[in-house]
Amino acid sequence: MTRPNQDATGALFALQKAAHSAQSLTDLGFTIVNETQKLVDYSQAALLLKGPRGDYGVRNLSNLPVVDRSAPFVQWVERVAAHHRSGLNAPLALTSTDIPADLASAWSDMAPPQGLLIPLYAPNGEQPGVLWLARKAAWDQGAFPALAHLADSYGLALRVQALSTRGGWVKKVLPSGVIGYGLLGALLVTFLIPVRLTALAPAAVAAKSPELVTAPLNGVIEAIHVDSNQAVSPGTLLVSYSKTTLNSRFEVADSALAVASAAYRTGQQAAFRDPREKERLAELKAQAELRSAEREFALQQLSRADVRAERAGIVIIDEPDDWRGRPVDVGERILALADPTSTEVTIHLPVKDALLIELGAEVRLFLDAAPLDPIDARVVRAAFEPALTPEGVMAFEVTADFEQPDVDHRIGLRGVAKLYGERVSLFYLMFRRPITVARQWLGW
Repeated sequence: MTRPNQDATGALFALQKAAHSAQSLTDLGFTIVNETQKLVDYSQAALLLKGPRGDYGVRNLSNLPVVDRSAPFVQWVERVAAHHRSGLNAPLALTSTDIPADLASAWSDMAPPQGLLIPLYAPNGEQPGVLWLARKAAWDQGAFPALAHLADSYGLALRVQALSTRGGWVKKVLPSGVIGYGLLGALLVTFLIPVRLTALAPAAVAAKSPELVTAPLNGVIEAIHVDSNQAVSPGTLLVSYSKTTLNSRFEVADSALAVASAAYRTGQQAAFRDPREKERLAELKAQAELRSAEREFALQQLSRADVRAERAGIVIIDEPDDWRGRPVDVGERILALADPTSTEVTIHLPVKDALLIELGAEVRLFLDAAPLDPIDARVVRAAFEPALTPEGVMAFEVTADFEQPDVDHRIGLRGVAKLYGERVSLFYLMFRRPITVARQWLGW
């Protein structure tokens, strides 16, 4: 039922003012689906706005702050609006007999029995939206002119909101007029400024060409006599093997040699008395020589049980105590000796920044111990394939030489290296990674 004429006129003016005063599309939609009840009674309202493809989607629902796109009612009312999209020039009263059977069968579950579709037209003839109303009582045709007039106001307000949102962020950031366009032009020119392509990666000072100390024989490590970063001179004892097995082998070889030598001497004496003993003399001699070689080998193995430094340097070893009691094979690396005055930079450059790997590229090293004193270096080599770092990152190992090699850089110091690449535009520098991600997703 409609309200008295004087109340309807006042409500119409109030709704028009509220629509034109709305600060956003959200406020306008709330007014349309909830405040229209001041002009006409209803128990259900839905505002459907026109999308880019020309179909209408639910934007607001009465008494609900958020629209659930998966709700059955939302999908149902969108299908009803789509069925009457063409030829909808004025408020149209609907019942279940006015829609297809598949939609009519669900009407009783979705809406009250009396529905009303109101087209919202803008002054340019465009229809930006449709308003759906529903209630139990039949609609009074006398209220349709006021609803049509209000619908035109709603259509105009929707058109104004649509125009105000176009380029909204530009209007908020930049002032209007010549100054705004000037600032926008200056921003675009700024994007063309050439800058250096750079990347940051973890780095550390490492020894250049360290001397590796490897296991000289198979056995068990008894002790490591040096610590990491300890300075040693030639002849310093570094590693000791367990000598129990080696001593036993030497004693067995020595006893075997003594037996073989005695047998050979006995054979020599017997050869003087019995010419037939001369035939065994060569065999006995060979046995003695073999046992002598075995004894010599056992003695050499025993002499290698103590590993000593062949040159001066700094010891590089991880956790010396962990080596005690560990079995090792010949050639297995135990530690390294490095010249403290010969160092280089080891950089783990992530795969995403592989573009910056170029021989001779400029590097600036910022050590954690002295972050305000950058050190210049140059890339001299890089790994062919990436590897997984201890931090779980796929990265290329890049090596750089210090530009001032006479400066003393302590081995093991860590920090961050900044690698410099070619010059590119500021726009490319800022959007390089978003462009890369977009190409990976879009495949172009």
